[in-house]
Amino acid sequence: MLAKLKRSLSLLPGWKTSRKLLVIQSDDWFSIRTSSAAALAHLKSLGADVDRCHYMRCDHFEREEDLSGVFDTLSSVLDSRGRPACLTANCLSANPHFRKIAESGFAEYHYEPAPQTASRVGGAANSLKLWQEAISSGVCEPQSHGREHLNVGRWLSALQSGTDEITRAAFDHEMFGVSAHVVPTPRGSFMAAFDTPLESEQASPELVVSEALRGFQSMFGFPSRSFIAPNYVWSDDVEKALADNGVRYLQSGRAQWFPKPGENGRGVRRRFLGHVNALGQTYLVRNVELEPSSNPSMDWQASALSQIALAFRMRKPAVISTHRVNFMGGLDPSNRDRGLKDLSGLLASAVKRWPGIEFVSTTELGEIVSGKAK
Repeated sequence: MLAKLKRSLSLLPGWKTSRKLLVIQSDDWFSIRTSSAAALAHLKSLGADVDRCHYMRCDHFEREEDLSGVFDTLSSVLDSRGRPACLTANCLSANPHFRKIAESGFAEYHYEPAPQTASRVGGAANSLKLWQEAISSGVCEPQSHGREHLNVGRWLSALQSGTDEITRAAFDHEMFGVSAHVVPTPRGSFMAAFDTPLESEQASPELVVSEALRGFQSMFGFPSRSFIAPNYVWSDDVEKALADNGVRYLQSGRAQWFPKPGENGRGVRRRFLGHVNALGQTYLVRNVELEPSSNPSMDWQASALSQIALAFRMRKPAVISTHRVNFMGGLDPSNRDRGLKDLSGLLASAVKRWPGIEFVSTTELGEIVSGKAK
C-alpha cells in the first residue's frame, strides 16, 4: 500500500494528458555481455557469484532469432489507430576491441563499431537487415544509449593492475560486464559509462558522446534525438554534449544519479515527465517496469498492467522500462520464451482494457510533450 502511494505521489508533478499513450523503452542493444555458458562457468570457478546477476546469466549479444521473436511479438498487437507496438531500442554504437587493447598491454583503449561486433557473433551476421525491416514496419525506433556500456578508465585500471583475476579472465572471454556485486573484492561498476572513475578518464564525456552519436547515425542512417545514459548516471557535461549534438529528449528513471568528483560518490536528482532543462531538453521519465528476467516467479504482466492503470489515472503516458536481457535466449531459451510471453500478454491486455490506447515511439512522445507534434 505504501509503495503504491509513493508511486502515485511521484506521478503528481509534470506534464499531463488525457490520451492513453504507451511507450516501450528498452536498453542495452548491440552491447556485449556474456559471451558463452563456458565463460560463465570459468568466472564462477574463480569466485564470481554469477548466479546473483540475471544480466550475467541471461544477457548476450542479440542474434537474429532473438530479434525476430521481439519484432514478431510487437507486430502482433495493434492500437486504436491500427499501428503496431513500437520498441524504442536504446543502442550502444561500439564495444571494446579486445585484440587491440591486449596488444597495447592494456595501456590503450580501442573500440570497434557495433556492426563489426555483430558480423563476428554467431547468429548475428545479418541482424542489421532485421533492424531496418523493423524500423520500416514501425515496430522499432532505435535511439542512442552511448558509445559503449563501459566505464573505460575503471576497467582499464583493473586490467592494468595484474591482480584482478576475474576481470582478466572475463577479458580473455571477450567480456567486460562482470557486475560489481558478484565479485569478492568491492569495486565500482564497470557498466556506468559516465560515472566518476576511480582512475583518470581515458576520454572526455564530450568526446564519448559525440562519437556515440556519430556511430549511431552511421549504423542507422538517421540521428538519435533522445538518449538514455548507462546505469542512469550522467553529469551536466553529458547533457551539454548531447545538446550540442542535437539530442532534444532525455530518457530517464525517476532518479538521475550524477557523479560528485572528489567525493567518490554520487548525488541524486528527481526527474519528472515534461521538465525542461536550461538547455531546452525535455525529460521523458519511465513509470512502468517489465523485467521478468530479474524475478521469474513474479507476475510481471499483472504488475505492469497495474502500473499502466495508475499512470493513466494520473493522466500520464505509460512509459515502460525493460531491457534486452528479457528477450535473449542464447544462454537460456526459457528466459526469452518467458519475456516474449509477458510482453505479448501485457500488450494484448492493455489494448483490450483501454480501446483508445496509442502506441508511440519515444521521439513521438517527446514531440507531443514539448508541443512540437503536428
